[in-house]
Amino acid sequence: TGQVAVEARVRCEAGGLACAVGNGAGRAASLAVEDVGAGHFRVSGQVHVPNAPVWWPHTHGDPALVHASLHLEGPGASREVHLGPIGFRTVELDAQSGQVRLAVNGRALFARGACWTVDDSASIDGPPEVLAETLRLAKKAGINLIRVGGTMVNPSDTFLRLCDELGILVWQDFMFANMDYPIADADFRAEVEAEV
Repeated sequence: TGQVAVEARVRCEAGGLACAVGNGAGRAASLAVEDVGAGHFRVSGQVHVPNAPVWWPHTHGDPALVHASLHLEGPGASREVHLGPIGFRTVELDAQSGQVRLAVNGRALFARGACWTVDDSASIDGPPEVLAETLRLAKKAGINLIRVGGTMVNPSDTFLRLCDELGILVWQDFMFANMDYPIADADFRAEVEAEV
């Protein structure tokens, strides 16, 4: 059973609101709606997807994704907000015998990877078609994990979506490199913990 935590902020100037989230399999789950005032609502809940397809790295199976959407019902109107595709998988650290390796969906993974460097140094990703082709070539070369190093920048949603679709895991470092960070400072540490 796939599990998804949903939290959204919604503006509905007409008043009351009811919400459900679709899981791409023709089912919908109701969500809690809290009126936070001034026409704004907090929508939250857990969605369970029975018999969810499992996402695998392309070297081990099909990177199955399910399309999700948020269904909003207000006075005299309704709207569907597409949330994009989601995948269901587990990733665990296997540290037996002093080794460090990943297990995806309970199966040991030999990571065939590379460190990510952008194609276009003037932007985060470069043109979307170039990014897509570069990642397709990475897949064709057998890469099933790409590391975004701490000397780079956080990848874009486009990069992450393409990796999901292609069955490539992303190992993302924190963007801490080349400096001594004041981790002993309580305020700085709190910001780091919030980001984690």
